[in-house]
Amino acid sequence: MSTAIIGAGPCGLVAGRLLQAAGEPVVLFDKGRGFGGRMATRRHASGCFDHGVPGFRMNDAGWNATLARWHQCDVCAPVELGGIQHWTGVGGMSAIGRWLARPLEVRRATHVAAVSSEGELWDAQHQSLGHFDRVVITAPAPQAAELADRAAPDCIASLRQVHYAPCWTLMVGLRRPPKAVGAVPQPLAQVIRETTKPGRGHTGECWVAHADSAWSTAHLEASADWVQSILWDAFQGIVGMGHRDAMHVATHRWRYARVTRPLEGPGYLASPQAPIFFAGDYCLGDGVECAFRSAEAVAAAVLTTTGRFPQGDTAIPK
Repeated sequence: MSTAIIGAGPCGLVAGRLLQAAGEPVVLFDKGRGFGGRMATRRHASGCFDHGVPGFRMNDAGWNATLARWHQCDVCAPVELGGIQHWTGVGGMSAIGRWLARPLEVRRATHVAAVSSEGELWDAQHQSLGHFDRVVITAPAPQAAELADRAAPDCIASLRQVHYAPCWTLMVGLRRPPKAVGAVPQPLAQVIRETTKPGRGHTGECWVAHADSAWSTAHLEASADWVQSILWDAFQGIVGMGHRDAMHVATHRWRYARVTRPLEGPGYLASPQAPIFFAGDYCLGDGVECAFRSAEAVAAAVLTTTGRFPQGDTAIPK
């Protein structure tokens, strides 16, 4: 008996930890080279940039207690963003994903292209990646629908109800701190000074700026060079600095940055025709907290089919 999890983002990693703690053999697959999905950190000689999720809030008391234990392990720490306390990874948001992945078997840089109704996975070259008793797909809903359109057709209509907003992100490494920081103009929605985050004392003067959803949607397919020029011009106006002050300027496009229309339900989808489950923040709302809660819900559902029982979040901090 074994379970495959497609996606090593926050939902996939937490679900994997919970299943493994209950005695369920688990293998995770992710097409990327890192862990954590949008809880990502880009590193450069000028420093590191949390170019995905800058930080996240938790309203659930149980999860805040868990994060406090993670804080004791020097994995995450509280940080103030926009005057509100958030959680962030120590030394980079990706620290959380790397730590969650430590005890798990994660096959990185492995693109799962198709899933069968019997639980077999194939890559883009039509090579089998193995047969599993259950498959949990934690990719964004449009990608999940494409993966399982033949294996779990009964779930596709629900997955296609989910809507997302994209986000273009600008990363800037400066040679010196700005003397003053002005108001954030459009098309930027948020500007974050990475250097003030926990564990970043050794890095340079690093900033991340996120474009607003409407602008990112309108220019989703624009060239990265053009987007960079527009966002860089806006950022220069905030800090009053120019090209000579920049050590590094880069952009990244997140096609599925924020869930704008989630599903309503128990926190996961399960196909009645195949041993396939779907989970992710979109099952409950948007953001890391919803991803973690969806992971709990889908792990409990999977364990119900195995006769095992959840062990609670006590397995997560170890």
